[in-house]
Amino acid sequence: MDLTELKQIRQYLHKHPELSHKEKKTSEYLRNKISDIEPDFVVKQKSGEGFWARFGKNEKGSIAFRTDIDALPIQEINEFEYKSVNEGVAHKCGHDGHATSMLGFAYNVKKHLQNPVDLIFQAAEETGEGAESWLKDVMMRYFSPEKVFAYHNLPGFPLHSIIVRNDVFTAASVGITIKLFGKTSHAGHPERGVSPALAVADLVTHIEGLPQNERFNEFTLTTVVHALLGEIAFGTAPGYAEVRATLRSYSNDDLKKLQKLCEDFTEEIEKKYGLKTEVSYSEYFPATENNNQCVNIVRKAAQNLNLQIVEREEPFRWSEDFAHFTLKFNGALFGIGSGEKHPQLHNPDYDFPDEILSTAINMFTEIYKLSDTKTC
Repeated sequence: MDLTELKQIRQYLHKHPELSHKEKKTSEYLRNKISDIEPDFVVKQKSGEGFWARFGKNEKGSIAFRTDIDALPIQEINEFEYKSVNEGVAHKCGHDGHATSMLGFAYNVKKHLQNPVDLIFQAAEETGEGAESWLKDVMMRYFSPEKVFAYHNLPGFPLHSIIVRNDVFTAASVGITIKLFGKTSHAGHPERGVSPALAVADLVTHIEGLPQNERFNEFTLTTVVHALLGEIAFGTAPGYAEVRATLRSYSNDDLKKLQKLCEDFTEEIEKKYGLKTEVSYSEYFPATENNNQCVNIVRKAAQNLNLQIVEREEPFRWSEDFAHFTLKFNGALFGIGSGEKHPQLHNPDYDFPDEILSTAINMFTEIYKLSDTKTC
């Protein structure tokens, strides 16, 4: 499997993207490709489109590598031959490249198998649900690696550079939705209803101000992303509203504190304005906490390959559901630079740089060679 073939695979995946939880054809395509390399087994999730490929027969002492496979609800604006054929869906985070590099790595492993290796093809990363679902799936009950690794391509960093950080690599985050139920009335007699308008104003101001007005151990950020109040009807005072925000922190404990503060203030709002309220959460990502010995393996692999190493001073503010793996197993998430001027992730003109396919394959291969149960 040479780079020309890998580029064709990557561009095929790019042309046929599928959203989280809908990666049926993507998963089938990748399972067929990995089966051609003849792993010892391939097991598909019952609860999703992810799957697990194993090379080597030993049940214990394996090293695992994980890739994501889902795309985003973004309209692509690129005009190259392999642009997305699915309206409003595109690979704008590079998961097409991540999955392709895993296939290239699998080919290397098959030729030079040392210790058993597990390859994780994970669906639904973008919604924060895929990793947890994969780990809880009944088909994965025997999955128990000594360590697990993953990478993400990172625009804004030198091409082929390896970005590393001890401890927390990416932030924890969660989406909060607060629903406010009042009572509509004629706009000429608002006193005859229960409007949530002032409650919305209070909530937005309070949520946005939490990081500045409360004490936290680590960086925290709250971003109100959506607000809805009533209907576009000038004769009707509103009786329903929603406020949605993203809560974010470098600390899982601080994220829980943010959630509790939002819930407590919502209760105050409910009493103050005579409303009923509902609070719900979605797209939960824990902080990705790297095992430092595993990060050292990544550093050593980069050194052996004469690649530039970028030491990240602060965690990234974005989130990655690979965090569910590092909560359960020793492991490390690292970055591979996509180019300092490369379009950013989730931009409509983004495209995974095929130049770093070989970088990713070589890094995974070198990490595999360096890894044993004593080092991490």
